Amino acid sequence: MVDYLGTLTSREQDLLTSFGASGCVLDTSWKDAMNAELEGTTKLTSIDMRFLLDNKGKCAKTVTTRTGFIINAGSIFANVYNGATYVGKTDATIEIVPGLYVLTVKKTGYNDKEVPLEVKSGEIASATITLEKTTVVPGEDEIPVDDTGTSKLSWTGNRKFPSPITLGKDNWFGIEVKNDGTKTWVGYIGVKLTAADGTPWSYTGDNTMATSVAAGVTKYIWCKASVPATLGTGNIAVSILKYTISG
Repeated sequence: MVDYLGTLTSREQDLLTSFGASGCVLDTSWKDAMNAELEGTTKLTSIDMRFLLDNKGKCAKTVTTRTGFIINAGSIFANVYNGATYVGKTDATIEIVPGLYVLTVKKTGYNDKEVPLEVKSGEIASATITLEKTTVVPGEDEIPVDDTGTSKLSWTGNRKFPSPITLGKDNWFGIEVKNDGTKTWVGYIGVKLTAADGTPWSYTGDNTMATSVAAGVTKYIWCKASVPATLGTGNIAVSILKYTISG
């Protein structure tokens, strides 16, 4: 007598198709799945393994043939595009018609990744990728020494920039300065970013975030800038712009 599985989720259907036979979970299905994960061709969860272990010998009454692909990205859950069309997320099965594809994986804070795949009828193609974080490349800093009046502000060379820069959200940019003068310096900074394709973007700062640097003091001054998502992914060069209120 055959023990039948209940209604299968799409993920369980994928596991049965990949590691079962004739619509049944085999005694070796869990081992086959573990080997596939070690080889980097799939990504398993504890729920996946429990399904394969608890249902050894059970069969589906009907097996639905699916056509599509899955791109494993280490559970980062990035967006997958076919050209300009969004088709789903990584680490999940995406159904699509058979054909040759060059898919693009995108996630804020990571470099885009192109993934070529051949999808065959009745099969789930798979690929495993590693997304690389967007790096920050220091640009030419525009920080002149402020030696006007009796405050003499200079940059120590130390700075703290986010890496990676988060597009579409607030980011903090800071530089360490020293006042070698005899009077307190009061001012604020802005930031200039240059995208990988050369597109510039500037934030001139906010005087409500002015910082005081007393004579003889070394400290960080900061600006908070909401970086537009339109800068895109890739290396972003950073320059600091200094604006003085008084000193």
